[in-house]
Amino acid sequence: MNRHWTRTLLIVSMSCGVIPAVFAAEHAGESMKEHGGKTLEQPSAPAASSTPAPAPQALSVRGSIAALDLTAQSPNLKLTAADGKVWTLSVNPQAVTVWKGGQVSSLETVKAGDNAKVRYTEKDGTKWVKSIELVQVPQPVASAAPAAASTEPKAKSY
Repeated sequence: MNRHWTRTLLIVSMSCGVIPAVFAAEHAGESMKEHGGKTLEQPSAPAASSTPAPAPQALSVRGSIAALDLTAQSPNLKLTAADGKVWTLSVNPQAVTVWKGGQVSSLETVKAGDNAKVRYTEKDGTKWVKSIELVQVPQPVASAAPAAASTEPKAKSY
């Protein structure tokens, strides 16, 4: 490759922020007196980002608590969703926040039969509970309409 094209390729590559590996390997250490006496260096690996990796997205499921076993070697929560599916989620008691009536509560307040919205993340195929929000299921409102009249004849009193 003649010197003019080599210099043009270098200038274009540098303006794009990329030096082709073939060019860099072919001309490593070559003096570039016409560009301030600098020599070409091997491209380095990109610097590690100082921003942390994004947190896993929190997912959620609603249902009725079937069981909460905090005594097991691997504590877990079983929840039965409205569609009947039983979910088993792992629990790290130090990392779970429990909400009851808009207030933070303890994990010990969660009992079988409670209705809950459970937020979790999934890591390496394991679902980890992040928070449990105990929710009240609205009770059906009693009808204000009078009871329907009985079709049975009333006994007459004499």
